[in-house]
Amino acid sequence: MQGQELISQNFKNNLKGVVVECILLVLIITFLYSASSKYFDLDIFSVAMRSQSFPNWLATSLILLLPPIEIAIAVLLMFERTKLLGAYISALVLLIFTVYSAMAEFRLFSHSACPCGGLISKMNWKQHLIFNSTLFTMSAVGIYIKKFHARSQVYSGLLPGK
Repeated sequence: MQGQELISQNFKNNLKGVVVECILLVLIITFLYSASSKYFDLDIFSVAMRSQSFPNWLATSLILLLPPIEIAIAVLLMFERTKLLGAYISALVLLIFTVYSAMAEFRLFSHSACPCGGLISKMNWKQHLIFNSTLFTMSAVGIYIKKFHARSQVYSGLLPGK
């Protein structure tokens, strides 16, 4: 019976590892796509950011900082030693995006334009809210799996040196 239990536990641990790696891959692709879309359509991104309901200094800061932050998050998610940090920052940024999308969807701003690039910019605010909520949930699930199952000897994906 111990052999079957060990095989079952190894399977569960491996499955958790695969789930975490899939989550990370989706997040990496999403952040890199989002940043590159903003860079490729920098004029459109800048106009959309400047038409937001927040001060011009904030729009300028976001134009300069948001794409590099998205790239940095993707890079953090790629390396064993920085995956957990990247997952936390990813969750925070996605939570901010989700709250912003909800505020836009519920028309809490006098006006709001989508500053996203590429295909994501084609979404309406409800779709943005669902998309961002899903990505935030994926980040949170990845963190949860690693934080509460970090003692696994088979898979250590988000923790350095394991």
